[in-house]
Amino acid sequence: MLLVIALMSIQATAPESAAPPAVPAPIVVEGKKEKKVCKIIDPGTGSRIGVRRICRSADEWKMSQQQAERIIDREQDRQRAVHAYDENAKNGLARQGPQ
Repeated sequence: MLLVIALMSIQATAPESAAPPAVPAPIVVEGKKEKKVCKIIDPGTGSRIGVRRICRSADEWKMSQQQAERIIDREQDRQRAVHAYDENAKNGLARQGPQ
């Protein structure tokens, strides 16, 4: 009981500036809303069960397409390098370790 009274007196004398920190307000961007473009993506297996609808802005679709193209280009470059190495090995021109 004495502890409760002591705590109440401490709280009564505590400064008012001990308020919890303010939560920052969310950032709101004013302006024109971009129109969403929705595409239906099928699973490619002939089934309709895996069909998905994906909605993105035109810029997001463009960035997604560019990323896919970069991945394909990188893989094609890798395949060309492997093919060139195999051809050189077949012709006896491949390096046999560090020289």
